[in-house]
Amino acid sequence: MNYWSIIFVCVFVSQVEAYAETEIDIQPSMYIGATHPDKVSSDFLKKVLFAMEIKFTATQTPSGEHIEWESISESQYEELTNRVSQYIFIKDVCKSKTLPSAKDSAKKELSCKK
Repeated sequence: MNYWSIIFVCVFVSQVEAYAETEIDIQPSMYIGATHPDKVSSDFLKKVLFAMEIKFTATQTPSGEHIEWESISESQYEELTNRVSQYIFIKDVCKSKTLPSAKDSAKKELSCKK
């Protein structure tokens, strides 16, 4: 191996190490789980996860269907839980309002007033 080959290998290795240190961005993930005793709420949660293109698993437990998913960001988690919460709120409390679809974004404010 000649002198220039050694320099090239050293420079190449140091560049690869620098690239690996600066380009790899590992985000912490949040595994979330929810158990809904009623089928309507768990089905809506699964529809929202599907609409948001989030992979999930669902297993039946004695207390209801348990659904787990990985949330990639705090804002994604908030949007998902707000959609489901608003759906349940409208279904249980504001029965005169039209239920939102799984693709509808969560509203900033929600009331039962017409």
